[in-house]
Amino acid sequence: MVENLNYDVMGNIWQLKRDGSALNQYHYSGNRLSSIDNIANTYQYDANGNATTDGRNGMVLTYNYLNLPATANGNGTSVAYTYARRYY
Repeated sequence: MVENLNYDVMGNIWQLKRDGSALNQYHYSGNRLSSIDNIANTYQYDANGNATTDGRNGMVLTYNYLNLPATANGNGTSVAYTYARRYY
């Protein structure tokens, strides 16, 4: 697979072209991905800046009090994340 990527001045992907696919241009609002050309859906974020909905595939994400992913649900699949504390 060949990928061609271009980045904006903030280091965000601006354009992406993969083998046999259309050139996708990425759009941002406040340095957060808001939409991608050739893809009809958008992204949603919570007050802490965490992505809560991925419009490409309908994935819904929740986060714990540390802003780490807690659950991911989409396409009939559900994943729950757990984290263990380590003491050094």
